[in-house]
Amino acid sequence: MLERSTPADGAVVFGDIWGVDGGYTLECAARGCERVMLIDSLETPAWQRDRLQHPEIDFRKGDFSDPLFMASVQERFELGVAFDILLHQPAMLGTLTLLLEKVEKRFCVVHPMLEEQPEQGSLVYLPGNPAVDRLYPLGEAAAEVKAFDANQVNHSHWIWGMTPSFLTAAMLGEGFELVEEETLEPLPNPRWSWWGAVYERRGAGRSSAHWSNHGTTPGLWLEPWVETAEEGEAAAPAQSPAAETPPTAAAGGLPMPPLEIAARSGSLRHENRDPTELYEAVGRTARKELLAALPEGFDFRGRRVLDFGCGAGRVLRHFIREGPGAEYWGCDVNEESIGWLEANLSPPLHVFVNGELPPLPQPDASFDLVYCVSVFTHLARSWSEWLVELHRVLKPDGLLLATFLGPGRWGDFAAEPWDEDRVGMMVMRPGQSWELGGPMIFHSPWWIREHWGRLFEVVDLRPAGFAAAEPGGDHGLVVLRRRDVRLAPADLEPPADNPREAVALAHNVERLIDELEQLRSAPTPAGGRRPEREGELEAELERVRSLNETLLGSHSWRLTAPLRRVRKRQQGAQL
Repeated sequence: MLERSTPADGAVVFGDIWGVDGGYTLECAARGCERVMLIDSLETPAWQRDRLQHPEIDFRKGDFSDPLFMASVQERFELGVAFDILLHQPAMLGTLTLLLEKVEKRFCVVHPMLEEQPEQGSLVYLPGNPAVDRLYPLGEAAAEVKAFDANQVNHSHWIWGMTPSFLTAAMLGEGFELVEEETLEPLPNPRWSWWGAVYERRGAGRSSAHWSNHGTTPGLWLEPWVETAEEGEAAAPAQSPAAETPPTAAAGGLPMPPLEIAARSGSLRHENRDPTELYEAVGRTARKELLAALPEGFDFRGRRVLDFGCGAGRVLRHFIREGPGAEYWGCDVNEESIGWLEANLSPPLHVFVNGELPPLPQPDASFDLVYCVSVFTHLARSWSEWLVELHRVLKPDGLLLATFLGPGRWGDFAAEPWDEDRVGMMVMRPGQSWELGGPMIFHSPWWIREHWGRLFEVVDLRPAGFAAAEPGGDHGLVVLRRRDVRLAPADLEPPADNPREAVALAHNVERLIDELEQLRSAPTPAGGRRPEREGELEAELERVRSLNETLLGSHSWRLTAPLRRVRKRQQGAQL
């Protein structure tokens, strides 16, 4: 089978140590495969000696049935080879999916197989099976060195007996079609034979109908299923509070950060929802909507992605299984959050701590995609510096996705109606402690186009609706493409020749004065933070006033005054 599948540009061999000392890996290299990788959790002295003589072979020591380890293997290969491994995997179908994620074209498999049964697609669980005496591949229990004891199972035991039609059906579900098969020599038990096959990828891989996209829901559902607004989907029914069961596993079994760390990404207090479930739901929804906002045809394979302001991975954790061959990075100013990620999800994730101000410890043109959820919603002063920095680390034509506060959340912070002409970049609650949410920054779509658009092409801009179903959601989302320009932060900040700039700045001054007066008239809190926050408010008020005075004193603003007066009269006539 290997002879018919080679040569290939690259080959990955799974589990080639036990009993063969890497023989199939060496054979792939000898048959002209330019890149060869062996993945196994075992090593032998013979393999160590051979490996020294073949530096072109890449050996990754790890468990190919472990999703976290396999996600750290970024490469994909034209050919995959599996010799006698699937029958020994407790999570066999899950392991098969992990293997095939690394294979682009052909998959060569040689395994002991049970004789075909009248019912196609037969699978037999061997430990504890009543017919175990008739199922020993080596003929009898005395000859079988690996026990069929469910309490003794590990990766070297025989766990499954399958027929060729079962594996072919499983491969078809993964997007691979059988192109060649052959029954090889029999085993001592005539029910078993060595069997080999070559499969070729025909489809794109896992679809939304794939088994791995369906999870279990904890708890006892007491009400019937109801339809949602989205066609073709079902919603979870109402659940009795007494029947709720907080999830013990999150994001497909990934570890969950302690609640005190998780809560730094946003409040987890909700009267009807478990904090862990809420944390998972917000991150899962954000990932789904980020993916939906990407340009059509965006492919994660071979891409480098950065979650800027990732916290403890609330959103980033949901990208771990998104597109084989991508690298997923995250950074945050909070050292404890990054420390937790390093200890629990790295690999496969790559994480680092960033400072409160640029630069990031990454070279120019490092990433294809950067996204930031609820970051620029809190940057009152450093926003321009960070935009320039993210522009630096993006590759040419790289994408930046950023959420912002707009009309969807305005009513939570202001009593007056939303009027985008009067908002611009509106800073509320400067100096507020991070325990209470920090400063809150609102943006009008026109302001983002005027200022952020100097550095990026605005591909798409949605004023509201991002994660609207989740607590604290309903942000706006902007999709930006890197322009080939070199600008400094100071180039992004000056007001544009747009009448709305002065209106918005004046309105921001009014709101800041109101906030300052309310703060000064209120009793000093027990924590004694009022003087500090008062200083922050005064500094922000001075900054906005300075921008307003600069705009009103500019030559272009004076020249366009007649046009603004005409426009104001026209608007009045329309009213």
